[in-house]
Amino acid sequence: MDSHQDVDSWLAEIAGRPSVFNHNPRLRSAEFRSFELVNQVTLAGANGATENVYLFARQTRGGEAVLRVAVSAHDDTRHALLALREGLDNSMNPDIPRAASRLAKLVDIGFALGAERGQRGVGLAAASFSVGNVSVTLNSVGESAVDVSAAATHIGKLLATPPDKTALKSGRARLFAPTDVELRAGQALTLIEQLPEARPGAERIQLLAPEGEFRRDGTALLYVARAKGPQRIELFTHAQPAD
Repeated sequence: MDSHQDVDSWLAEIAGRPSVFNHNPRLRSAEFRSFELVNQVTLAGANGATENVYLFARQTRGGEAVLRVAVSAHDDTRHALLALREGLDNSMNPDIPRAASRLAKLVDIGFALGAERGQRGVGLAAASFSVGNVSVTLNSVGESAVDVSAAATHIGKLLATPPDKTALKSGRARLFAPTDVELRAGQALTLIEQLPEARPGAERIQLLAPEGEFRRDGTALLYVARAKGPQRIELFTHAQPAD
């Protein structure tokens, strides 16, 4: 892990990336193929965030394989990176390398830990990353090792990319008319005055913009322009099951 890199340098590193915000991000009971959700708890995360922790399991010849996934929604990108930094600092392994390949392209900042020797066929034993205001940690914690790379990539795509045409056509996702506004550099625009309660069964709200910053302020969601000029913002809602 690049232990000398602080959050401000991470923010500078991702300054040119599109901006993302997810409200009420949750995982389904059948989120990962061949895995069954066996437990889910909601905890108070770092910096006042809400953290949902999931345990998915499946039986293998080597015993029970268990995937632990923690998803935390924060007020903004900085707080998500602070939570990522804190999690890495408290890790039992102080030398976690940066994520590579497809996962690195999907997320803002990501780290991934390869499997230990003897765990044949396993690519990644753990991954930690942030996408906009959300921080995510995945670990293989069962008797039989799990490669977490596919699950990490799936969650990264879920958070960072807009819904596909199939989801929009079926009604599982909805696009609200894109907002095109002219703003000054540093000017804040209130997009949602009252965010709905984050709870099981409630829709996930996803916002995307080519630049700028999304920020939660109390119950309101703001967009802050990085530069003067026209700003294009897309807002999607995603249906989520109550389980």
